[in-house]
Amino acid sequence: TQLSLLIFGLIIIILNLIIFGVLVRRVSVSINSFQHGLLGFFKYLNKETKNAELLDDSAKDEFGVMSTVINKNIIKTKSIIESDEKFLDEVTSVVQNVNKGFLVKRLENKVESENLERLRNNMNEMLVHLNEVVGKDINKIIEVLESFSTLDFTNSLKDDNNKIPTALNNVTNLINAMLVENKSNGLTLQESSTVLMANVETLSS
Repeated sequence: TQLSLLIFGLIIIILNLIIFGVLVRRVSVSINSFQHGLLGFFKYLNKETKNAELLDDSAKDEFGVMSTVINKNIIKTKSIIESDEKFLDEVTSVVQNVNKGFLVKRLENKVESENLERLRNNMNEMLVHLNEVVGKDINKIIEVLESFSTLDFTNSLKDDNNKIPTALNNVTNLINAMLVENKSNGLTLQESSTVLMANVETLSS
């Protein structure tokens, strides 16, 4: 009887050790998988990789629950990062257009990040103000001003009713009006001179 109890006790101990070993192994596998997933996500955050892989949340334990929660945050974070990158690409495009003298392009895509969305709105307000003052195309303004230096006052800014283009067109119209008046006065003076010369010749005769 004592031998039977001893054998039974040994069997229980062995079974417990086996169960404990299996549990330890499962926990170790879950920890390694959890750690691998987190490290992959941190690499994505640090720009070491271009894609964020989700954690394995198939386990029906605490690690599976934590992995599910982290996966939701990975998806949200990835969406924000992609939105930010798209915004920065759009900013680059708008800046390049401004450098070329064009002031009509805007930052159209809304950003998920609150701070960048505020920056987007501020930049658009600045571009609208510049557009209202300077006009649509700086190159055309420069072209008209350069034509002035060659005494060519025939150019004007069309389809642009903003402040500087309007003022420049008004100056062009004023100069043209002055030139027309001067030409008229010159023709009148020339005619008067011709009459005067004729009278002088008549008087001399």
